[in-house]
Amino acid sequence: MDERDRQNTIQRYEARLGMHGHSPEALGWGSHGKQDVRFPVLAAEALAHPEWSVLDVGCGFADLYDFLTAHGWRGRYTGIDVV
Repeated sequence: MDERDRQNTIQRYEARLGMHGHSPEALGWGSHGKQDVRFPVLAAEALAHPEWSVLDVGCGFADLYDFLTAHGWRGRYTGIDVV
């Protein structure tokens, strides 16, 4: 990603955060209900191996971590995001 694209991405997500606060809408994900569909599919392998590590690139608010731990996962979580 070149610097101009990076700055545009940061500005877009900072504006959404200002409008929606800490919510899936700020990340462009729609409602919490969509996370309820995405996370079980995304996390299935980690939940099957509760000691595994997870690297969440583009983690947003790290809501995936909350989902994992609520379902018994005990591994190491690292989340990174451009904003």
